[in-house]
Formats: sequence, C-alpha cells, structure tokens
Amino acid sequence: ANDANPHTHAKLNPGRRLVLFGPEGFREAPRDHRLVIVMGADPSGYFEAIDSALGDMAQVQVVTGNTAVKNEMLNLYEEISTSSKRLEASLAEAKAQLQP
Repeated sequence: ANDANPHTHAKLNPGRRLVLFGPEGFREAPRDHRLVIVMGADPSGYFEAIDSALGDMAQVQVVTGNTAVKNEMLNLYEEISTSSKRLEASLAEAKAQLQP
C-alpha cells in the first residue's frame, strides 16, 4: 500500500521544529524561535500583550540607565562641591589681602 517513491517526499529532520510558511515558501524556523498565537476578534489583547512585554523591557533598561546617570550625577556633584570650596577659600584669601 505504501508504493510512494522515497525521493519525492521532503526530508524531515527529527525533533519538534517549527516550520514557517511565507512568500518564500516553507522553511524551518531557527532553533530558538518561539511561536506566539494570538486569537480573537478584538485585537486589543494582542496590543496589550505587546505593550506589556515592551514595558517590562523598558523598565529594565531605565533601571540600568538610571544607575549610570545617578553615578555620573554624584561624581559631578562631588566635583562641583570641591570647586565651590576652593572658590570660597580663594575669595576669603582675596578679601584678606584687600583689607588693610
């Protein structure tokens, strides 16, 4: 009953691999590719899921970005504080020299 020529069938690799179909035809998905299926007549669920995922990523980036900004601000504050103290000392010295 199985008289099919083995050369006419496409070779399938063993394992659970995702096969994509598009304008270029069938192709095997990359090994770490993940499939997400969104179903429903209302697309708001899809956009909420995307917003949630992107929002989580943005929060992580903001936290790491804020750390660098905070460190830079502390360094600049220390620099300004040191400059301010030197300026006050120079001003006091100049006043002392000008007064008889």
